[in-house]
Amino acid sequence: MYTLYNLFYILIIPEVIFSLKYLNLLILSFEILHYDLMLFFQALTVMTVMILIQNQKDLVNQKVHQICQKNSRTFLISEVIIYDIPIYALSSFLHTILSYYIKNPDLK
Repeated sequence: MYTLYNLFYILIIPEVIFSLKYLNLLILSFEILHYDLMLFFQALTVMTVMILIQNQKDLVNQKVHQICQKNSRTFLISEVIIYDIPIYALSSFLHTILSYYIKNPDLK
């Protein structure tokens, strides 16, 4: 059964994977400067959500509406952000993917 959590992954992961090669140097610079990477990924998640909403608000609302019709509920995009996106879980997921990418730089 699809949830808003799954919807977020469907919409966001292709964008993140596409951006990996551009994020590589930025992430390495954060490691060199000894910043807390989890805080960085939380910020990255929020920025990505904001970009996604700005560029694909109609698409997001349409998909959310389709999914929520099954539950007889309707969400605005702001409600999706505030209540239904587990930022910490997603930042952990991004941390795992990007750490793997850094360790395997030959991936394209």
